[in-house]
Amino acid sequence: MSSPMATIVQRVFTEKTSTLLEESGAFTAEELAQLCMDLRQQMHQCLENLPESAFEPGEDRAEGEPEWTAGEIISHNSDRLLWAMEEAATTLGFDLPRMDASFELVKKHAARTPRLLGSVVALEVLEAATKYAMFVHPILIAADHGQETDRTHHGLMSLTAWLLLMCIHDGDHLDQLQARQ
Repeated sequence: MSSPMATIVQRVFTEKTSTLLEESGAFTAEELAQLCMDLRQQMHQCLENLPESAFEPGEDRAEGEPEWTAGEIISHNSDRLLWAMEEAATTLGFDLPRMDASFELVKKHAARTPRLLGSVVALEVLEAATKYAMFVHPILIAADHGQETDRTHHGLMSLTAWLLLMCIHDGDHLDQLQARQ
C-alpha cells in the first residue's frame, strides 16, 4: 500500500484518531475515482502474471484472509466494491443503475465470504467489476453535493469517504495479490 494510504489506514483503523470522512477531505472525488481505477489496473496486470498455483488452495492452508487464493481475493474484493458503490449511492440519495451483463457476472461470482475462482473467471470478474466502477463513478460524482450519512460501522460518510475506503480496500488486496507472485 502506498505510504500516504498506509498513513491514513494507521490513523483511521489502528490509532482511531481520525475518520474516513476527515481523511477524505484531502482529496477530490475525481482524484479518488482515478486512484481506484489505477489500483484496479495494477490488480489486472498482477492477476494476468500470477502462476496458476496462486489460484489453488494449499492442502494444509489455515482459515482466513491471509490464506486466500488469488481468485478468492478477487471474489471478495469485487463484492466489497459493489457494496461500497451501493452505499455511496445511498449516501447521495439514489439507487445505482444495473448495467448489462458485467454487473450480473460480478454478482454471480463475488461474495463477502469469497468463492474459489480459477484464473480465467477471476480475471473476467475483475474486468467486469472495473467496467462497472468506470460506469458508476461519473454518476456518483455528478450526484455529489456534499451529502453525508451515518449508515455503517465506518461512521459519517460522504462520497469521497466511500471512494477513499474503496482505494484502501483495493490497495490492501493488491498487496495480497502481489505477495502471490
